[in-house]
Amino acid sequence: SVTKQTGCFTREEILEIGAYCKENFISFEPSLSTFGHLYELLEQPQYQHLRVLKDYEKHPHFWHERMAHHTIDPKNPESIKLIQSLIDQYEPLFDSEYFNICCDETFDLTRTYSNTEHDPAKLYVDFVKQIIAHLQSKGKQVMMWADILLKHPETITDIPEDIYFLNWHYSSNPPEKDIIRFAEL
Repeated sequence: SVTKQTGCFTREEILEIGAYCKENFISFEPSLSTFGHLYELLEQPQYQHLRVLKDYEKHPHFWHERMAHHTIDPKNPESIKLIQSLIDQYEPLFDSEYFNICCDETFDLTRTYSNTEHDPAKLYVDFVKQIIAHLQSKGKQVMMWADILLKHPETITDIPEDIYFLNWHYSSNPPEKDIIRFAEL
């Protein structure tokens, strides 16, 4: 199982952490990769056909492998069903009204679909909107990393207005330009 391979938290451990947070007035927000960063999931034989990068070959650099080449294919109808199933299993473990769908670093959409009849930005937005709709049907307020949307600012207006965009940056002192850009858009 994925849990045995990575040492991920179990259901019981997540519930225990949630109870601790509640007792100590800490907001415990769910965050689930639902588009990119699906290394563990898309390495499973039964899900490899859902990977955007169909000719993927493993390379020995572990960190890069976990980050790149593991974007789920938004064109495959099985993809949204799988993501909705993951959300349905994960979401009940949290008391929060919020849910971070991540959706960051979907590098392989551009690599795979740039020179085709499919617009990677449209594929991205259409898939994200399905994820958002699923969570909103459960009464959740959706958060997501905004790095991909900033690369395609023309698509931001296609995303529902009540989404919290999160600023992803690796610097200890992130520049304000991305936040200013969102305010402008």
